[in-house]
Amino acid sequence: GPLNNFIELSKSIGGIVQDQSHSVEDILKAQRDFIHISTQSTKPKTPETLVELLRPTQQAIEKVCAYTENNRISPFFNHLITVSEGIGVFGWVTLEETAEMEEKLLSTVKGYIESSQYYANRVIMEFKDKDRSHVDWANSYILLLTGVHQYITKFHTHGLVWNPKGAKPETFIGKKPVGSKSTSVPTPSSGPADMSAVFKEINRGEDITSALRKVDKSQMTHKNPNLRAGSTVSFTGAQKKGPAAPPKPASLSLKKPPKKEFDNNKWIIENFENDNNIVIEETAINHSIYIFGCKNSTISVKGKIKAVTLGKFIISVKRDRKFCF
Repeated sequence: GPLNNFIELSKSIGGIVQDQSHSVEDILKAQRDFIHISTQSTKPKTPETLVELLRPTQQAIEKVCAYTENNRISPFFNHLITVSEGIGVFGWVTLEETAEMEEKLLSTVKGYIESSQYYANRVIMEFKDKDRSHVDWANSYILLLTGVHQYITKFHTHGLVWNPKGAKPETFIGKKPVGSKSTSVPTPSSGPADMSAVFKEINRGEDITSALRKVDKSQMTHKNPNLRAGSTVSFTGAQKKGPAAPPKPASLSLKKPPKKEFDNNKWIIENFENDNNIVIEETAINHSIYIFGCKNSTISVKGKIKAVTLGKFIISVKRDRKFCF
């Protein structure tokens, strides 16, 4: 129900909003297949096997995020980022079972819904007096994510359970599980996207919500510029080399200024080049980081945050870790 409503409202808006909604539908189909596999398979013993089983979901998530990254100047950018900010809820299947699993799982999912709601509210404010269909669209996506939260609460409170008497998980790679009604399953590809490191970090089972605390106004960097002055974050972009493109004339080259700001529990890091001294020190467990357009740079995160969004991937971050990409 919620998915069909979201698809229909996306269709009424059309364009890239409709196109992105089809990738959201692909994610739900892929996740349904993955859950069917868990009822027929033993638990994967290696991260590599898990990654291959999750590849259809991964490919669909990449498409969702690509719509956002490639259309940042679109008048519908807030629509696109509303979707991509909430898409992390579908990572719940990767969380390892622990004693505090219920709290961890539901808190993680709720965090993504709240992040999506932030941008959905922008859509609602922009269109509430112009076109109510956009307001209905924004609410329909939050309703869809909330439905996922309710589904997990009802059926998977302690995480995804595998069948200890099932077949080997390798036998399901690239194949449709028995009983699934999904229309298609993308075949494994040999592309550059390798999620094994991501899931290895996620599957360590550290409780990312245990340190949750209330931050008063004196500690909020967006309300205190002096706190923000000493902060920095970093990123080493390693891109696959291809044929050299002819240089653009200087008149056509537009270099955007570096941007580092804190907005609604999110650090935004953009357009840094050749900078290895970007450090973020003022952090909290409910903060996240969004990185875009950085090259040959390093972003260091001091402390513990909820997640890093880097292009297509949402990365689990532990305390005092430096990530180079």
